[in-house]
Amino acid sequence: MTKRLLILILVLAAVMSSIAQESYRTGILPQVNLNMKLSDNWRLVLRAESRQVVASGLFGDPFEFGYDNNLTDLALLTSRRISGTQNFTFGYQMRLAGEKPIHRTIQQYSLVSVHNSFRLGHRFAADQTFEPEETAEYRFRYRISFETALSGQSVDPGEFYFKVNQEQLHGFSGGEYDLELRLAPALGFEFTDNNKLEAGFDNRFSSFLNGSLRSSFWLTIGWFISI
Repeated sequence: MTKRLLILILVLAAVMSSIAQESYRTGILPQVNLNMKLSDNWRLVLRAESRQVVASGLFGDPFEFGYDNNLTDLALLTSRRISGTQNFTFGYQMRLAGEKPIHRTIQQYSLVSVHNSFRLGHRFAADQTFEPEETAEYRFRYRISFETALSGQSVDPGEFYFKVNQEQLHGFSGGEYDLELRLAPALGFEFTDNNKLEAGFDNRFSSFLNGSLRSSFWLTIGWFISI
């Protein structure tokens, strides 16, 4: 019952967020995430993600394809385990979009609670984005994650699992505030304890406060490796 209720709440949130949509983008978000153990409590995380736009426009207008290699993100993060279920992570991300790179610093705290047949994760994060000739942007984020095995009580090698993230992003730049909501369901497959693949949809809704809601719909493909 708990799992069904949580999924229902997240789906309803996405439906309510989609009311009065105006502009949109859609495409593909492939990601590779390499997690390397440095010691019992320290890990190094290397992440690469690319945003490929295949269509954009206004709702109600004819749908037209238009491919654009929108951007690429490269991140180097360090993670410190505080306890068995809690981690603090900080690092740097470089965004390649246009002529000059965009720089971002990241700090986040995460914890996971394990239940009989599912896991709940919470992540509290902040990031600061610095772009040449642009005002710096400061964001504060909260994400809740739900994950459950599709067979048995836990996810084992050779099995599928279901995962869904819901995130709020509060952004501040030049005295202006913006809110973005994200809902990302995904189906995962665990090849081994250190190798898994996830595919799903990342739905993003922003610019609520200025009356011109922007929506983004991405097909996500993520490969996660631990060594």
